[in-house]
Amino acid sequence: MTEPKDIRLLSPRVTPKADTPPMRPPRPPIGVPLLNDGRYALPEGNPCAGCDHCCRYVSIEIPTPRTKRDFDNIRWYVLHKNVSVFADWEGSWMVQFDTPCEWLVEGRCTHYEFRPHICREYDPTECERYCTTPAEKILIRTEQDLEGYLVERAVRNAARKAKLEKAAWTK
Repeated sequence: MTEPKDIRLLSPRVTPKADTPPMRPPRPPIGVPLLNDGRYALPEGNPCAGCDHCCRYVSIEIPTPRTKRDFDNIRWYVLHKNVSVFADWEGSWMVQFDTPCEWLVEGRCTHYEFRPHICREYDPTECERYCTTPAEKILIRTEQDLEGYLVERAVRNAARKAKLEKAAWTK
């Protein structure tokens, strides 16, 4: 059996999740001031009141993709329901599984006193609810998103290479 010489990245079908927006937390309560750093001020009391966004997904850091195999792995991730890949503004790459915590019932933690350490250490100032921009710099939810990202990446890399070659010739 021989391997195909050219493997198509993009399948011809469009997935249903391409038609749905990414999961986002509810916006802050009315009257919360916007700060100079582009974040909303945290309200008095419990800043998490009315929000269960961080209880509805799990994100795991993955190595920064660099090779065809890395990007094929990302393709495999996003071919699954409720799975996306993103890069945050600090450059960390994550695979995200949109699946609620078993302890979440009607928007509240039913075992709050026994919640895991990761829940206890979560800083509400980092919540998307209090940011004016998306949490991710790059969001890949579908094969089409991945293909678009790879095209943009190739254009950026070609421009960077041309700039370096031009600089080498002017020396």
